[in-house]
Amino acid sequence: MIVHLPEDKDIVIDAKVSLKAYERFVAATDDSARAMAINEHLASLRRHVDELSARNYDEIDNLRTLDFVLMFIPVESAFIEAVRATRVFTATRSPRTFRW
Repeated sequence: MIVHLPEDKDIVIDAKVSLKAYERFVAATDDSARAMAINEHLASLRRHVDELSARNYDEIDNLRTLDFVLMFIPVESAFIEAVRATRVFTATRSPRTFRW
């Protein structure tokens, strides 16, 4: 999705993140399964951030993008559990992208 902002700027919002591993985390009945699922969830989010970073939206003609893309996670608890599991955000390989 592209949102057109004032001053001729656009922002790309991506909402295609997979929540399959998060669903397994929620449904897990023991600590071992829960730990495995949250690690898979984190790996999935990291992969998606890397994919977004590689897309170079700022190079698309007629797109006046900001210096970042927003990754929308449609289930707030999926984001909260990812933050809780890592406790800190760190920069990715790209200075324009942040990840945990």
